[in-house]
Amino acid sequence: MQKIERRKAYKASDPFSTITRIRNILANCDLFAIEVHYSYPAPGVNCCRVLLGDSDVANLNIGSNGKGLDPRYALASAYGEILERLQNSILFPLRQLKFATKRYLTNAPTMDVFRERLEREDLVLDFHYAPDEVYLDTHSLAEECSDVLSAMLHIKDIASQREYLQGSFGQEAVGCLPYYSVFQSQVRLLPIKLIWNTCGTNGMCAGNTPKEALIQGISEVFERFVIRCIYQQEITPPTIPLECFQNTVILDRLKSLEEATGITATIKDCSLNMGLPVLGLLLVNPKTNRYTFHVGADPSPITALERCLTEIYQGRPQDVEARFHPMPVNFNEKSPDLSWRAAYYETTSSGFGQWPSCIFSETDTYSFTGFSNPISYSDANDLAYLVNKVKELGRDLFIRDVSFLDFPAFQIYIPGMSETDFIFEKTDFPNWMDIVRNHRTLLNLRQATDDCVVNLANAISRTAGLTMPVSFEPRRWFLSNVHPELQQLSKDYLLTMLYLRIGSYNEAANYMDMFMQSEFSHNGPRLYYRALHSYLQAKANDLPEDKIKDMLNDLYGKAMVSRVFDSVGSPEKIFGQELWPSCFDCDICGIRSSCRYLNVLRRVKAIQRIQQANLPDQRSLSDIFGLVDIK
Repeated sequence: MQKIERRKAYKASDPFSTITRIRNILANCDLFAIEVHYSYPAPGVNCCRVLLGDSDVANLNIGSNGKGLDPRYALASAYGEILERLQNSILFPLRQLKFATKRYLTNAPTMDVFRERLEREDLVLDFHYAPDEVYLDTHSLAEECSDVLSAMLHIKDIASQREYLQGSFGQEAVGCLPYYSVFQSQVRLLPIKLIWNTCGTNGMCAGNTPKEALIQGISEVFERFVIRCIYQQEITPPTIPLECFQNTVILDRLKSLEEATGITATIKDCSLNMGLPVLGLLLVNPKTNRYTFHVGADPSPITALERCLTEIYQGRPQDVEARFHPMPVNFNEKSPDLSWRAAYYETTSSGFGQWPSCIFSETDTYSFTGFSNPISYSDANDLAYLVNKVKELGRDLFIRDVSFLDFPAFQIYIPGMSETDFIFEKTDFPNWMDIVRNHRTLLNLRQATDDCVVNLANAISRTAGLTMPVSFEPRRWFLSNVHPELQQLSKDYLLTMLYLRIGSYNEAANYMDMFMQSEFSHNGPRLYYRALHSYLQAKANDLPEDKIKDMLNDLYGKAMVSRVFDSVGSPEKIFGQELWPSCFDCDICGIRSSCRYLNVLRRVKAIQRIQQANLPDQRSLSDIFGLVDIK
């Protein structure tokens, strides 16, 4: 039997030293963190969440998760992810920040009052993504990055790439950043806007040393690629005998889990017969007839399996429970197209998605022939192994160094492998970008023109029925406002109001009907919602106002009918209620007391100053990869 070992240290530094180092970095950035811990004794897994804890931003839930086989490693993991996200400029909501950038404000004359306030308080942001960002028009972008766009978008010729980019961005220039190409040994501009939208956080990494971080980032790309292939290609990975992990701590944890709970563990080879260092862990609870499955990657099979287990047992107890699903009835049944797409996005975003039944099939797609890297000697050897695997697969490897806080952090991008979002239909991303282009309208619906409201409503409604990476949730698009009603606002209710505002009563009544059937309606004034629903149906049927009032008076009483007409009886009343913000006219905003946008900007501005003073030179990555044994 093949012998597997992890001869190198699990991490390049002990967890307490890592935690202390990162806490000091956060303190120098004036970022105060609080910690929440959970422990699962049966498998011996610990997890935690580290959050920005100052009262003016605490309700925004800005933070990251960590997990490990003991509390120290779990906390070091969480703090490491904080630094990963902070240095990759995504700890704070990136979509919102563009409205405070010098570039945006220069081209938005209607925001003069807001710009003057930001200038007074020194809160104008000098850049959106990074100090070395460059904006290219879609024509130039296709010329500069045709090879990358070909692998990313699966569009081969430059003319078609330009057409796609034009449909997605219109006349807007696309933000780009310099990356180091490992195999071309040069720095190239890549479209960070597209990478962010198609890859999310995939490949972002941090570690005690550059090599440790890079190993984590490339491994994560492999892991997500395997998940995508299992869903898209209905792959059945073969089983690895438990005996392969004899005398390892992780096997002892799995055995203790079975003894304590009755849950059985099966280890799967998720290499895709391509030599990828990826494993899967299938846990089945025979008492509840439920299962969970998770994929983990690392050059060391031992570490890869540990990640599978710790990823399953992270978060609150209800989160762990949500990862277990009913066993499928027919293991050979092909998953319905749209349902497995939605499940895929749930899996990549939170680990909550149900897996295709193919993982239970008795016919394996390929055979387990052993581990491609059974013994992990050192980070140098492991990094060389991963880089050579990327080269063997015929892929490009781009790295961006973001270590401006002097804690090693990077973004890995492997075109054609890193993409996790907008990968099913070519029209999904342009539809999503249509909402982005109309984002400003959502922020000030009181003063929006009818044409702007029409564009916004149609853009949002076009995403209905599409399997998007992230469903359109209004609360994510407002500017760091913690108003409870705004946080609970549903897409269907928002669309009801938008179509009502422009007099499209049929559409408004249809979306109100969908809202009434959702759980969101149960958290609000149900009688008011029913009365509003009846009002919209009557308007859709062209009933006169006096007859509508008489009918509703009989059903709901004069007081409720008066409330409906006072709130939506004329176009100017619909968005005149306190619920809606008035960005960027703070003085007339009825919910400015719950707005945390300027508080966020103060922190981002301070971080950007550090970033500008300590921006890594992407050419220096050649020093790292010049020492890597690339075959």
